[in-house]
Amino acid sequence: MPRTYRVVKKRGRASISQKLRHKREQALNMCSSDEYVPEDSHVQYYNSLPEEDLPDLELERETCGTPSVLDGNRIVDISYFIEEVKKIGIHDSTCTMGKMKFIKEHRRGVTSKLLFGCDTCCKTLHVQTQPENTVETSNEALVWGSLSIGIGFSQLQELLSVLNTPTMAKKTYNRYEINVWKKWKNELCQQMKKAAEEERKLAIAEGNIENGVPYITVVVDGGWAKRSYGHGYSSMSGDLRNLPYHIFGSHDSCRDVVCTRKLNNEENLVGLLQEDHLFEEIQKCVDNVVRKADRLQKNVTTNYAERYMSLITKFSGGKRVNYTTGGSYQRRCVGAALAYNLGPPWHLALMNKPHLNKFCET
Repeated sequence: MPRTYRVVKKRGRASISQKLRHKREQALNMCSSDEYVPEDSHVQYYNSLPEEDLPDLELERETCGTPSVLDGNRIVDISYFIEEVKKIGIHDSTCTMGKMKFIKEHRRGVTSKLLFGCDTCCKTLHVQTQPENTVETSNEALVWGSLSIGIGFSQLQELLSVLNTPTMAKKTYNRYEINVWKKWKNELCQQMKKAAEEERKLAIAEGNIENGVPYITVVVDGGWAKRSYGHGYSSMSGDLRNLPYHIFGSHDSCRDVVCTRKLNNEENLVGLLQEDHLFEEIQKCVDNVVRKADRLQKNVTTNYAERYMSLITKFSGGKRVNYTTGGSYQRRCVGAALAYNLGPPWHLALMNKPHLNKFCET
């Protein structure tokens, strides 16, 4: 509604006389001589007063209230938003005397609901940037993407600030992060169960059974796999170094579960070779093989763990930010495990979004 302000301004006798003279001339132009009415008595009274006794002249000034102003950019569903804006055009075509004006904005995360009101018929319209049933999905997708590329709330806030786009509150971000983590965790548990069943079948097929229980070699966090149960070796470097001793009859470093020659009372030729300095030359050749042990075709290295750790590094932003205190690091590890198991299309396993196909091609 228009607001009226009263401004008091002192005017002198000359100003009033000039105004009255102007009105008299207008009346003479519009009326005939017999229709002209002389000045009223109260005008003559004011003309007779001294200038200092004249009353103050009062002026009325109308100003419209300052409306809310939309600023910056918004993330919109473009086709849906165009249909929403059409509602304003439909109203303007029916209410010819009125015009829709922006009143306020209600934000939910990175989505907005804009309120418009007609200045004549007082009708209000809501225009949303996203469909109501996708508001939660849009905010969740923003947090999902932030975790996938290794940034957190502070980096997301800075990114959206550069784009001049409002962001969500820290509390809202944390809530969506937990929702994303729950979906990731449920999917990962299902993937782990499938992988365990497949590993069990492969272990049985290869005869890797200990006391009726199938076993597999496990690589843990970048370290060489353990030589557990005396089966399968993850690293052969230790055995390669002991190889010359084993061949020439010294079985002191051989393990009972692997070497059975120590029971044959073989002649130990290591001492004889050391006297002739031949054993040193043999060791040099073996050392050259040991240095390249990780390149052997049949060797099992920590490449699996290292690849997984590289994905964790991506999800955690190169470990430059401490995400462990709030539990965010564990959630990112779950996402890295999904990316490791499912490959580039891992997003599609949880989000049925066709627009992701071009980014998830293998």
